[in-house]
Amino acid sequence: MAVMQGDQYLIPITIVYDGEDPDLEAIDRIEFAIGHTVKYYPEEVHYKEDTKEFMFPLTQEESFKMKATVPVQIRVHFTSGDVIGTPVGNVAIRESISKKVL
Repeated sequence: MAVMQGDQYLIPITIVYDGEDPDLEAIDRIEFAIGHTVKYYPEEVHYKEDTKEFMFPLTQEESFKMKATVPVQIRVHFTSGDVIGTPVGNVAIRESISKKVL
C-alpha cells in the first residue's frame, strides 16, 4: 500500500485470527499503529460488518507527518486479558510537493 503525504481517507484493514474473522465479543480493544499514528478500536477505528474490515481514519495532518516508509502494527487486547500483537508490513509514503491542508 502507498499513501501520499496530504492524503485523507479511511484505510481498510482486515484481521484474520487463526483463519477466522475476529470474534468482536472476545475483543476488548485493538491498537492500530501506522508509523507514529496510533488509533484504537472501538474509539476511533470502526468495524464495517458488511466487508469485515476495520476502517482506520487517516487525516491530512497525520499523513503529512509521515516520511518514506512506515511500519504497520496491530495489537489486540482480548477480554481474557491476553494481548497479542503482530507486525503487518509497511506503507510506502509518497512525498507531496504541496504541504497545504485542503
